[in-house]
Amino acid sequence: MTNQITFVGRLKKMITQDDYYIIKLEVPRYFKRENNTKHSDIITLTKYGINQLMEEQMEIDGIVGVKGHIETDDNEIMTNVIDRLTFLSSKKRSNK
Repeated sequence: MTNQITFVGRLKKMITQDDYYIIKLEVPRYFKRENNTKHSDIITLTKYGINQLMEEQMEIDGIVGVKGHIETDDNEIMTNVIDRLTFLSSKKRSNK
């Protein structure tokens, strides 16, 4: 048995909490709808620990890869937890 999730998608939102991040990732589905249009899901993930480098590298609509697992609390509410985050695109450096 294994408890592992893997997503690749576009960062839509990143919220900083006390000691963790809440990340919203847009992940496209593999199939199209009946009218031949693409569809995506918005996945909510939690990344424990605050990392300044992560904040500096992340950009909205940037592409990231996520490897993680699912946790449940005492009320059996599921949370997608990020174990590893890979930047597949990062902020462009501006020349000042």
